[in-house]
This record gives sequence, structure tokens and C-alpha cells, in this order.
Amino acid sequence: MTMDNRWNETLQTTPYFAFVEGFEEIGKAKGTEWIPKWWFKLLSNRHGLSVPTHCAWLDCVRTHDFLKLEWRFEDCAIGDSAQGSSRRDKIKSLPDSMFKIVFVPLSKKLAAEAKVINAFQASTWHRIILGPRPGLSVVAGPDFDLQDGAIEYLNLEHYGACLLEEREQLTNVFNLNFISDAKFGDDEEAGTTSTVKPSGGSGPARPKSRKKVRVGKNIPKRSKK
Repeated sequence: MTMDNRWNETLQTTPYFAFVEGFEEIGKAKGTEWIPKWWFKLLSNRHGLSVPTHCAWLDCVRTHDFLKLEWRFEDCAIGDSAQGSSRRDKIKSLPDSMFKIVFVPLSKKLAAEAKVINAFQASTWHRIILGPRPGLSVVAGPDFDLQDGAIEYLNLEHYGACLLEEREQLTNVFNLNFISDAKFGDDEEAGTTSTVKPSGGSGPARPKSRKKVRVGKNIPKRSKK
């Protein structure tokens, strides 16, 4: 079975385009009072695999919903206020159900995960599947806060980088750098419409809080028993 044939939506699995918002090494720290409640459950879901050495933050858009956007090919010229306003309204109209934030713990000591570490460069787009079948243990939620009441423990399968035509469409839709004064609301993190990132543009920008929990620098490495 080919990769593309397996990369399809089923009743239990969903393909996403995933933008690497951040990638960092998991550092040592003192104390555990600020560790997210989901952290040790996530470690438990790894079933004895090596303790994670790195982590990635993925900002994901559901593939099938994205490919239904008829306006994903539309131009939006820099400085064109009419086009910019139209694009802003279209992005604001996208349902939250299209999107998911995913936290991925990885260990460079495991060959399979080391390959993913090498692939998950910041500001790059990837094909992934989220669901219950075997894969990388991850935690997902509607925003970067990953609050307990809204999170899911899922498995992630990585299907490589997005194709060139996919990256072009994703960058065209979600790169808001052409809207110099874009504002979706008072709770939006400042600076999301600044300088273009050359490798992949910007991640899926939406009218909601996008504050990232700085997990990687805060979670201490847990010693093996």
C-alpha cells in the first residue's frame, strides 16, 4: 500500500497539514509545580520508550477541509486593502473544528523518532495523521494552552513533508504578512504578522489566543527507574 493511499481519512483517523510552530530541546529544571498535568500521562503513553529529549509544537489544519477551500488559490497582493480585508474575513470564518494544536515529544535516542526530529525544522509544513492507531504519542487541543478539559491523547503518524503544490496553497492561505495591520481580537498574540519566514511562511493564523505554553524549557527530564 502506498503512502498516499494510506494517507486518507477514516472513521478513526484524520489527515492534517501540520506547520512546525516551534521545536526545542527539553531542558532540566527544578521543581514540578508548573509541569502540565498531561505531561506524565503522555510519558506513560510512550510505554517505556526513552525519555523525550526534544519536543515540537504543530499547528494543524484538517486536510480535507482545507482542500475544499475554493479561495485557496486567490491572490492577495501586498498593500491591497480590499484583498487584505477579504482574506481576513475568510480566515475568520473558518470553523475551529478545522484546526488542532499538537505537542509532540521525541527522543533522539530512538532511530524512528530521530528521523522525525531531523524532519521537524521550524516553519516547515508536513503531512500527518492523528488517530488511535500506532504512532508517536502526542497530546492535542484547540489552542496552545492545552488545558485539561479540552485535550486529547492521540497517536501521530508522519508522512513526510508536504508536496510543493500543497505548501504553496497553505502559504497562500495562511501567510498574513501581506496584511500589515491585521488584528483579529484583543487576545491575539502580537507579532504574528511580521517578517515572512522564508522556509514555509506562517502557520494557520486564526482569531483566537495563540499563546504557547513553554513546555520544552520547563519540563525536567525524568530519570529512568
